[in-house]
Amino acid sequence: MNKPRWLKTVNPLLTAAVCAMLASGLLRKQFPSRDMFLMFHQTCAGVVAASAALHLALNWNWVVATYFRRHPPR
Repeated sequence: MNKPRWLKTVNPLLTAAVCAMLASGLLRKQFPSRDMFLMFHQTCAGVVAASAALHLALNWNWVVATYFRRHPPR
């Protein structure tokens, strides 16, 4: 699978996981039990962490080119 195809998969997953984690945090009192809330919220957090790391790895060349480039002396 090439990089653009990976990004088309990872980016929506990352967005959905962030939205689900945010919604579960805001609506935590609506869950039937605290254990269910923690299981859902922590699972979303794990998916966010993994997909964010993959997103960063897939875009590492851009990160290096943008943030670690040498600036000419003044």
